[in-house]
Amino acid sequence: MRSRSLPLAALALASTLATVACSPAAPPPPPPPPAWPHYEPGATPAKAPDPEPIAYAHEGRTYDDALAIPEDINAVASEPELSDATLGGPLNDPALLASCGVVESTIVVVKVAVRGGKALGVTVATSPPSAALSSCLDKAVRQLTWPSSGRRFSFKTRF
Repeated sequence: MRSRSLPLAALALASTLATVACSPAAPPPPPPPPAWPHYEPGATPAKAPDPEPIAYAHEGRTYDDALAIPEDINAVASEPELSDATLGGPLNDPALLASCGVVESTIVVVKVAVRGGKALGVTVATSPPSAALSSCLDKAVRQLTWPSSGRRFSFKTRF
């Protein structure tokens, strides 16, 4: 009896070893997710997209209307260039936003086309959308002045 159970035990052991040896290895666990939020050194955090402008009472041309006006490049070639700092300077006055009651949580995007020291076209978008706030800021931007140049310049500022 012993002789029969020994081959049977050996066969069971061999079968078990073959099954273990031929089985695929378990896949490694996935890497842990990065700490949230994850910023790379020196990277700027993502910001919300610019709000879309809504209909409001413009005091004059819109930004897009002003850009659609043809400009004779040869006629303005000798006119002075205005730097980005010069163009954005008048909008950097905190009183501009305060005069219309802009709260800190409001996103404001102002697009301005400038020629001859004045706003040629303005479009304002806010988030949350507010026609009254956009209209107030539109009027306030049109009252600002820039150094005079016969060239048309355009820029966008986000607050």
